This record gives sequence, structure tokens and C-alpha cells, in this order.
Amino acid sequence: MSSISSGRIEQDFSFLVGSSVFGDLHLSRVLEVGCGGRGDLARHLATVYDAVVAIDSDLDCVRMTESALTGLENVQVLQTDARATEFESSSFDAIVACRTLHFVCGVQSFLQEVDRLLKPGGRLIVLNYPLFEVKTAGGNGATMDRQLEGVVSAFCGEAFKEELSAYWSDQVAENFCRFSDPDRRTGRPLLPGYSSEVFSVTIKKVRNVLDLPALLLDSAVCRQFVNKHGEEEFKVRVWDLQRKILLILKREVEDVYFEEIDVMICTDFYIETSIKPH
Repeated sequence: MSSISSGRIEQDFSFLVGSSVFGDLHLSRVLEVGCGGRGDLARHLATVYDAVVAIDSDLDCVRMTESALTGLENVQVLQTDARATEFESSSFDAIVACRTLHFVCGVQSFLQEVDRLLKPGGRLIVLNYPLFEVKTAGGNGATMDRQLEGVVSAFCGEAFKEELSAYWSDQVAENFCRFSDPDRRTGRPLLPGYSSEVFSVTIKKVRNVLDLPALLLDSAVCRQFVNKHGEEEFKVRVWDLQRKILLILKREVEDVYFEEIDVMICTDFYIETSIKPH
């Protein structure tokens, strides 16, 4: 068990910054809503845009984000309610909400605040909850891919059943279906009078099977499990998944100690951009 990695793997948002999602605007000031304590998105935004403001309503998340982004002079991290900020009107070129909108209590109030804060021609960019798949690294094993999909889906549903139930409260589920579901690709603008564009981005990365614990810990559900049951119990449950994956790949458990055994991690992002009229 000592070989199982549980270190943090930074989320790669390089596909987003500087892309057509932001349009042709020169963005001098970008607001990230719900920074969540890691700062990965704000860090990527800061490499391209002049000024980044990252906000969260949770003070612990704000403190963790501040710590993670120490040394970045063009990033400001603040605790504030996204539905009623103290920023000046028309003060942001873009507002980004990554896996956040379904958690907001009072989404309409938040959208009204977005409308107030955006400059004419500015963009609300919503990254919907990504779809996560594990496939064979070679990409040529359709049968194995179906087996991997079944094993991973069953694992997540059973291993973290209690946490998933708490995570998907009635309000969160309703918000998700209305505002954040990846299947919400009808071009309906979130804000009246705004135009809407939808982008689909698939990120494929080859990872060692032993990286799965760190990848799973990006999920709030898995972090809640660790907080309640401890890291060792989390490792035990994920190791059961890893063993099943090795079985599908026709590899022995002992092989992980002598060579890297890779899988393809596919993450599908659906990005909805709402553009404020001039």
C-alpha cells in the first residue's frame, strides 16, 4: 500500500486561458467566482490577463487560495458573497464560474450581479461539471474501455454513496439541472438579452494507475470522505478500484511495483459563454 500516491495533482486549465472562449477582447480584469481553496484556475488566468480577482464565500477556501497563490502580484483573493459584491459596476471584462453555479443559493441574484459587474461586451464563462472517464492508454481497446467505464461508475456510486447523497442536495441537484448540466447545450442564454456560445473541450492525459487517488482527491466528494473516514480508508477503497482496473488490463497487481502501468484519463468540459450586449 505504501506505493499508492495520494499527492495533489494540479488541474490544468491551459486549454481555457487565451482561448476563443474569451473572445478577441483584451481582458484587463477577470473575476473568478468560487475559487474553492486551490487556486489552479486563478493561477492560469494570471499568466495571461492583467488582473485576476478570485472570490469565495468560505473564509477557509480564501485563506488556502491566498496561500497557494503567494507571490502572484496580479491576483487578489477576497471573501465575499457573489450575489452582492462591493465591486464597481462594469468593472470586469470576464467572470468565470468553474463547477460553481450549482452551489449558489439564489442563482438569479448572482446572475443579476454578473450583469451589473460586466462591461458591455464582457463574458460570463461557466465551466459545467466535467465528465470523467478512464480508458486504455493505447486508445484501441473498445471492450476494455466499456469494462473500465462500468467499474469506475460502480465504484464511485458505491464507495462514496453517503457523500454523494449529501453533496447532491435537492437545491444543488435542481441548480445543476437548470444551469450546469453538460447536456444543457441548447444555446439558451443564462441572461436575457445576452448571446450564448457553447464550447466542448476534451482533455486526454496518460496517467499511471497509481495516480488515481490524487486525481480522485480533486473531487469534493472524495475530500469529504477523507475528512470523515480518514486517508487510510480512502486508500483501501481506491486500491480495490486499482486492482479491478489491473484485472481488466490483464496485468498482475505486483506489476505496479516494477513498471508504470498507464491509463488514459479523459475529461470532457462543456463551457457556456454568455456575452453582454454593447
